[in-house]
Amino acid sequence: MLSKRALTVLACLLPAYVSAQEYSEPADNYLHEVVQEWSEKSKIGSLRDAEFSKDEKEVRFWSGFGLTGTVADTLSWRGGKWMVSGGFIKRYRVGASNEIAAEEDMLPPCVLEEMSRRCVVKEAIGMDGKPRYYSLGCAIMDLGRPEKNQKPLAALWDEMTAFGLLTLPPSVDRDTNLVVLDGLSYVIEVRVGDTYRATVIQYYSEHPVDKQAHEILKAYDAVVGTELYPYGYDQDSSQ
Repeated sequence: MLSKRALTVLACLLPAYVSAQEYSEPADNYLHEVVQEWSEKSKIGSLRDAEFSKDEKEVRFWSGFGLTGTVADTLSWRGGKWMVSGGFIKRYRVGASNEIAAEEDMLPPCVLEEMSRRCVVKEAIGMDGKPRYYSLGCAIMDLGRPEKNQKPLAALWDEMTAFGLLTLPPSVDRDTNLVVLDGLSYVIEVRVGDTYRATVIQYYSEHPVDKQAHEILKAYDAVVGTELYPYGYDQDSSQ
């Protein structure tokens, strides 16, 4: 058994882990709130509330929402290693009663109850005012694994930082007549030590913050092999 002195020395050598102390995040924003739920109910856990050492960092890109499927991609520096991971949101339509479930070939309430422990549940009301079915959004996420080639990921973090990853505002003020509620949106979460930042942004091109976000997404795509940036939108607009 280690002596008290040895335990004290060991504690000094180990990194101190802390919860976030500084926050920059949108207030009362549905997309930000729902990705918190997805994180908490999946393997990856909440980035906002996680404990980090002072040199650990992570960025999470949530993209989609609206009319498209939601995916999540993560780059993190944890435990002295760069890791990447990804996931997506799977949606289920579940019956609100045994009778409806049997009639429409949907899952019964007992399964719904079990699934709801790790899914975001939205209730749909029928014409009679009673619950007709439930829509469940479940986060299917992978835990990050250390990548063999660490240098490109370290350079990627530096590149995204140079594009303004750590200075993105919580949101962008826009002309409400131009906002498309069911379009492509992003939630970008960043954690560095005890600082947490989150940005909710829709796909646009006219604001300086939009351009910052686009450069960050393109840089991530180029190194990790994802397609976070909607390249097809550029092709459509040029025709």
